[in-house]
Amino acid sequence: MLNWHPVVEYEIREIEREKRLQRLRSETEQRRIEELQREIAHELRMQRLRKENAREAELDAKIAALWPSSTTSSHQTPPPERDSPT
Repeated sequence: MLNWHPVVEYEIREIEREKRLQRLRSETEQRRIEELQREIAHELRMQRLRKENAREAELDAKIAALWPSSTTSSHQTPPPERDSPT
């Protein structure tokens, strides 16, 4: 009569090993997905910032064009005073 326990134990270890590998693959894939989501969110924030910077530069250019400089006008209106911290 043959001893069947080593074969069964080996098969059980192999099944457990496969389960561990599947769990690790799943966790690794989840981390990849989370990393991609962070990268996408970062890129979207950067795009918004670039658009905002471009809009602010455009507004600055318009203000500079409307605001008379001392070299082009003999009568210059002083810039509006900003609230100073007290």
